[in-house]
Amino acid sequence: MQVKHRLKLNVIVSIGAAVVILLMFLLALDRLDKTTNLTKISGDIVLNSFERVTLRNDFLLNDNERAKAQWFARHDEIGKILKSASKTFQTSEDRQILDEMLKKHESIGKIFSAIVENREKKKSNAEDAGVLQEVEDRLLSQLNIKVYEEVVLARELLESGRKARESTLRLTSIGIVFLFLLLLSAVTINSRIMGRTITDRIQRLRDGASVIGSGNLDHTIDIRGDDEFSELAGSFNAMTAKLRGSYRDLENEIEERRQAEEKLRETAAELQAANTELGESRRAAINLLDDAVAARRLAEESSARLRESEELLRTLSDQIPGGALYQHVQQPDGRVHYAYMSAGIEKLFGMPAKEIMADSDAFLRLIVEEDRQRVAAATERSAFDLTPFDCEFRQRTVAGEIKWVQCRSMPRRMESGSTVWDGVVLDITERKRAEEALRESEEKLSLALRSAGMGVWRLDLKEQSRYFDDQVCRCLGIDPDRFGGTVEEFYSAIHPDDRDDLRAALDRTIRSGAPYQVEYRALWPDGSIRHVASRGQLAQDVTGRPLWVEGLLWDVTERRQAEERVRSSLHEKEVLLKEIHHRVKNNLQVIASLVGLQADSSEDGTVRDVLRDVTDRVRSMALVHEKLYQSESLARVDFAEYARSFLSYLWRAYKADTVRLMLDLEPVSLPVDVAVPCGLILNELAGNALKHAFRGRAEGEVTVSLRGKLDGRIVLSVRDNGIGLSPGFDWRQTNSLGLRLVHMLAGQLDAGVEVFSNGGTEFIIAMTSLRNVTKEEVMSDE
Repeated sequence: MQVKHRLKLNVIVSIGAAVVILLMFLLALDRLDKTTNLTKISGDIVLNSFERVTLRNDFLLNDNERAKAQWFARHDEIGKILKSASKTFQTSEDRQILDEMLKKHESIGKIFSAIVENREKKKSNAEDAGVLQEVEDRLLSQLNIKVYEEVVLARELLESGRKARESTLRLTSIGIVFLFLLLLSAVTINSRIMGRTITDRIQRLRDGASVIGSGNLDHTIDIRGDDEFSELAGSFNAMTAKLRGSYRDLENEIEERRQAEEKLRETAAELQAANTELGESRRAAINLLDDAVAARRLAEESSARLRESEELLRTLSDQIPGGALYQHVQQPDGRVHYAYMSAGIEKLFGMPAKEIMADSDAFLRLIVEEDRQRVAAATERSAFDLTPFDCEFRQRTVAGEIKWVQCRSMPRRMESGSTVWDGVVLDITERKRAEEALRESEEKLSLALRSAGMGVWRLDLKEQSRYFDDQVCRCLGIDPDRFGGTVEEFYSAIHPDDRDDLRAALDRTIRSGAPYQVEYRALWPDGSIRHVASRGQLAQDVTGRPLWVEGLLWDVTERRQAEERVRSSLHEKEVLLKEIHHRVKNNLQVIASLVGLQADSSEDGTVRDVLRDVTDRVRSMALVHEKLYQSESLARVDFAEYARSFLSYLWRAYKADTVRLMLDLEPVSLPVDVAVPCGLILNELAGNALKHAFRGRAEGEVTVSLRGKLDGRIVLSVRDNGIGLSPGFDWRQTNSLGLRLVHMLAGQLDAGVEVFSNGGTEFIIAMTSLRNVTKEEVMSDE
């Protein structure tokens, strides 16, 4: 077999094995990507589950609607991941786990929805709050169990993905190593066989060529076979045979040519000498011409660049806002002249630049006298040290206006010994005015703070440093001259019981950006305690990163003492007022008892009924005062609670066991001057229902309703299902004292009264001049 065929075979085998290894590597990568995707999906499920638990806790603890919406969004995201995971997880065990997780996922969504719905019910139904809370606790327990089971299943999926990845890595590594060793062995064996064959035949060719090259044209190279080396050996043998026949003719021809070349060599030497001399002359002339052309081009380019630079400098100097460029030169003998000034000089000083350049002292004369010596000293120092000249001073314009200017220049020393300044003059008048206004504003603010007894403090969060002015130190009882500004010194001046609250308030401001508001006690060195208040605000950069917290601090000891005195006085008045209500209630109870005794001793039934009505009216007024001294507010009565207590008493007094009492009462708070007539109205209407509505009947029902409307009205309704009013009965014109009393009291309250008699009797009293004040509002006002 020929060598080229063997090489092709070796290359084909190597390429085939490499392709197989590459395919196995690609398959392994695909399998690794799938197993990695399994692990990522499982991790995403676990992470989203924990985030969902955090959002649930935020919703349950803070009733955060945003947290609830984010919980449902996170729940939907987990559902999408589970549905997409069914296409990735292929084993039966993984599919079974996914099915179980989908069931758990649906259960979690339903349970959380039930918790949300139950919480909405609890808000709207306060009476069943305890039962609804128990339901919520049970649902929360079920939700925790389902979430835990879902996380356990997700971790099983994560472990399954890790095992699949490890198995894939192990099998792939073993397969690739085996194929690589197999390919390496095959290529090595084939290469060694071919190398030995080729090396032996090449050595024979080299030896034969060496013998022939030494002049032995009778030597033949003996290589048998059907490869390229045997063909090459035959060619060498044929060439050697031809060389033997022509060798002698070649020797004769070489001798003749040697003689002819000798003659030509002599002639060429003469021509070469002549050409060398001519070439040197031409090269010298060309070099001179090139140097002249280059020098002219360089001069033209330098001139053009100089013109462009001057034009650019002139344009830039004219564009400087409120400033101008200049160059002045100081000779060794001290004389000064201006070599250049831009057009901005005329805008600054109202004088043409040419006039200033013509008079070296013109610029100096424009400087205000108080600043001339300082400018001259700065100029001498800059000339001596060759340091940058930077000086601010006042200068007059030709019109007499004084401007603040700033000169900045850089000196350089010339070989002649003169000093050159290239610089710029800037108009800084507005900046100086702003600085002066800022200084005055700061002085006014400092004066105002000192007058108010307030101090300024600042906490730098980046440098972890604190700043306190002298007023803050005085409020905290610290000597300003000995205060080092450390955190330990500051907290040592705070009462130990208030230090944690102070740190918590500061941390809350840094985390949330909320205003810093805190009051605490300062412990002075003499042992006395002072109350201080501090208010501050967080400063942030454009990215929202906190930079510092700064604010004010002042002494509020006198205010706290005044508040304590007022609080003590109010407490005394409150106790006194409760005692008054208690005594009024006792006196009314005595009156009611006396009237009741008088009723019991009377033999006239009509008199007894009248006295009993009087007793009920007095008890209704007494109950108002009882509720007042028992409640937290001494100005208002919870009329719903009052109605429950009074109606219970009235039903017991009338022994109305067969009449059902239905109450539909909203918590409404009424002032005393309204609660008393409302109680009397309720007494008359409920008493009339018990006395007259159920004549000839064994049982009945009375419904009392109290409603507060959004428009400020309060509606009291007393309805019974008794015999109703007689046809044509006008309750306003009746001789009944009770109904006349209802009419009179409604007029005092500016209330409208409507009466309906259809399947019973209903009185509706709408008080339009009152605002519906709930018990919660009263508590918050107090």
